[in-house]
Amino acid sequence: MQTYLIKNPKTSKSYQIWEIIWFFVLILEFCLIPYTICTDPKEVLKKTKIIEIVVDCLWLVNMAMCFTTAFVKDVIIETDLKEIAKKYVFDGFIIDFLTTFSTLATFYMWPEIYYIKILRLYYISRSQKIVKSQI
Repeated sequence: MQTYLIKNPKTSKSYQIWEIIWFFVLILEFCLIPYTICTDPKEVLKKTKIIEIVVDCLWLVNMAMCFTTAFVKDVIIETDLKEIAKKYVFDGFIIDFLTTFSTLATFYMWPEIYYIKILRLYYISRSQKIVKSQI
């Protein structure tokens, strides 16, 4: 049974548009996180709190996208939701959950929690894959 919830990364236009948007979000994160951590997070977050909240909300959207995007497994496209979820849970969900919900749940009231966002640099390799797939 074909479901419209699952996006094929090779053919879905919406997925390809999301990947381009997501690339720019990652670039912003790769600049903002080290800058904020290397300076005084409390002071920087006074100016960038709204941007950080918007970016965290985009991470929530990305988490939903990861749970509904097919992937290649043994030369075939895997579209089973259970398999997609299992792959994401073991691949990056824990990092996404910790880095997104810890800051959103506290609404950046404790700037010290911001340091956990350094884990998002794990996605540098994903940004390279986005560039290669869009060229």
